[in-house]
Amino acid sequence: MCAVDISGDKTTIVIVDDDVKVRQKLETLLAGIGARVKTYCCAEALLREGVHADTRCMIAENCLPGMDGIQLMRTVQEQGIRMPTILLARFSDVPTAVRAMQAGAVDFIDKPFVDRVLLARVRQVLSNIKYSPTVP
Repeated sequence: MCAVDISGDKTTIVIVDDDVKVRQKLETLLAGIGARVKTYCCAEALLREGVHADTRCMIAENCLPGMDGIQLMRTVQEQGIRMPTILLARFSDVPTAVRAMQAGAVDFIDKPFVDRVLLARVRQVLSNIKYSPTVP
């Protein structure tokens, strides 16, 4: 797959995961492709701050304390914000993956994830963006 160079873009990727090591790992990986990364330890922290207009993708753990990843995605959508979301799962099953996809996730990836697989999916998502997310 061709590399997606987003270094000249104002692309921000949001990470929501309660595991600080996962947040740090994802931040390092995504910075390597030129993305600005904002990390949050829970859904509520992201919602308090709000989604910024330059956010192009969200990667969220599904099994978060408080609001889970699927509900976070739905809440963001209810605010009129549309952006590709990749859900990560340390505990997964087929019904949960189906619910995630039905709710609009572009992918549902089990943890531990393979770095190159996740990066390939992020590159694919970013290369397919033909719009700016609608942020009220």
